[in-house]
Amino acid sequence: TGVVRSTFSDSALRNRQPSLRSVVRVRVFLGATATNGKDKNMSETETILWFDFETFGSLSRPWDRGRSGPYRRRDRPSQFGAIRTDLDLQPVGDPIEIRCTPPIDEPPSIGACLVTGIGPQDTLDDGVPEHVFFEQVLEEMSTPGSICTGWNSLGYDDDIIRFGAWRNLLPTYDREWKHGNRRFDLLAAFRMA
Repeated sequence: TGVVRSTFSDSALRNRQPSLRSVVRVRVFLGATATNGKDKNMSETETILWFDFETFGSLSRPWDRGRSGPYRRRDRPSQFGAIRTDLDLQPVGDPIEIRCTPPIDEPPSIGACLVTGIGPQDTLDDGVPEHVFFEQVLEEMSTPGSICTGWNSLGYDDDIIRFGAWRNLLPTYDREWKHGNRRFDLLAAFRMA
């Protein structure tokens, strides 16, 4: 995985305006070079997978010591949505939507269901069990040359994936580095702007 570096030159930071150099840095990080050539380490068919998770949330427990959610280790997914684009942001393939049936051992949070608009009854007809859900999500994210991108994905969505894969005995980190794959978080890029 790449390390997000500052994307603005010193003068741009003072003026709060992005320079051409900063835009080139972001494009290089996402996989396109300034000369539109391919780096020898990059896949010939690099794509960006824009994704987001919705969860059923989880209820607080006595051992949470009054802390309110989200509880990333216990939150169970309700939906995964994604769209794959090329580096010029042109859609590649159909949008992806996978729904997950609610687990028996973790009751959903009413607040999370109200925020997302997805209740347990909404996933009973077209949802799949959690282990099948994570197999399908990891298959999409493990497509060679994928740059998995989301909003706050490093702070929340990646934990949902890791703990879900761990619960279902699936490889937790292979999607991040195998086949030239990478991750990128738009929230971090916007914070630097």
